[in-house]
Amino acid sequence: MRAPIVAPGVLLAGTGLGAVLTVVTLLPGPVGLAAAIGVLCAGAFLLVLAEARPIRSHRAPTTSTTPPR
Repeated sequence: MRAPIVAPGVLLAGTGLGAVLTVVTLLPGPVGLAAAIGVLCAGAFLLVLAEARPIRSHRAPTTSTTPPR
């Protein structure tokens, strides 16, 4: 019998949810809510950053300014 493989996204979501719940329970009222929103935004930013691809320039390639021999 094989052990099921958990997708990395599920692990990240569980970790993020645990972090948010910890922040909300430790900090009082609106401060905890604001901190939880900050944690969620930071996590979303890191996920987007991980998925980002470098932007290729459409400019012409640069040429050397030294004259040929």
